[in-house]
Amino acid sequence: MNIPINKDFEHDYKSSVWKGFSLVEMVHLCIGVSVAVGLCLILWLVVKLPVVPSIYISIPIGFPILASGFWKSVNGLNLWQYRKAIRYRKATRILYSKAGEYKPIPDSFSEIDLQRKEAQKNKIRKMKKLHKKAYKKIKQRRFHEVYEPQEIVEETAALAASLQIQENHEPKVTEIYLNPFEIPEEVLADPKIRDSFISQKIDFVENFMVSCGAADTEMNKALVGRCVKRLYDQVFQKKEPRSPILEEFCRILRDQSEPEAKELYAALEPYVNGPYQIFNKNSSPDINDRVIVEGKRNLPNAVAETYMLTAMHLLSMRMGYKTSSEEKN
Repeated sequence: MNIPINKDFEHDYKSSVWKGFSLVEMVHLCIGVSVAVGLCLILWLVVKLPVVPSIYISIPIGFPILASGFWKSVNGLNLWQYRKAIRYRKATRILYSKAGEYKPIPDSFSEIDLQRKEAQKNKIRKMKKLHKKAYKKIKQRRFHEVYEPQEIVEETAALAASLQIQENHEPKVTEIYLNPFEIPEEVLADPKIRDSFISQKIDFVENFMVSCGAADTEMNKALVGRCVKRLYDQVFQKKEPRSPILEEFCRILRDQSEPEAKELYAALEPYVNGPYQIFNKNSSPDINDRVIVEGKRNLPNAVAETYMLTAMHLLSMRMGYKTSSEEKN
């Protein structure tokens, strides 16, 4: 909704002191609440009135004091609009104070939305640059010259080439992707094993969420199980099922009404919209190689545990279904 901004808010943007509220509003809030609470206690403890009448008498006296501090700021906005105004006032103050100066106030809250999105994009760009610099520094280190003789390195490289070993020691964000929700070809071809596959996925995704920073609670497990089952039910109902990705799971999670679902979504947001998007695309390592070696030497600490957990799950799942399929044949 495009709500125009009252230009009188400019002073409030610059002077907000806590949670988007201005100093004038905070003073009137404190005085109004103090007067109402104090009067209520006097009527209850000293005058010996019952609690409910004391509250009813105190509110009409304290509320005008409180409201007088907000009257100028409200200026024709309804309650929902003013609540949104307070939220944007806080966000805009943070953005402007970080810039070191106060920019002209936009004409509407939709413009502030654009500014916040642009600021978020700039933050992500800076984080990506930092990760690239860190990766270059790590790549420039010559580990083999310090810890291993050159002959051993050359022999290992020749052996890896002869055995068709694929090493993922230095996964770049642009090259290596692991899809936690990958569906093996054997599961797509055999509907009878889909229920057991979904059960295995639920167990894995619970551990995946914990490695991403989510709390290990029964409520979170119930939410994860429900969303994973709904995700794969939607996939298997299609004429040509395909492996879903993390972003599709996040959409289902975001639509849940429980407050815990929002916390789980927040834990996954860096892996969908942030700098760690290696889990938001189909897996890129070639499974046709005879041996796949997964390492975490140059991974950021924030992703290393999740990366290895996902890699081990995908490898064990692929090997398990491939072996069982060969035994049936």
